Amino acid sequence: MCYSPSQGGCCSILSTPPLPASLPEDQQLLKTNVVQQYVQSLLDMIEEEEELKNRVETSLET
Repeated sequence: MCYSPSQGGCCSILSTPPLPASLPEDQQLLKTNVVQQYVQSLLDMIEEEEELKNRVETSLET
């Protein structure tokens, strides 16, 4: 059962809470860069999987 992020439900992973004002700007930038790299690596893995899927489908057609 999924309930609202404000209640700590499963949808809360989809929304990131704002960084606290007490976090120094350099740490905010570092955290942002780490998240961007992680998302990019996920996108790269998805692209690889799609390429593999296309290769398998092409191979099965011949």
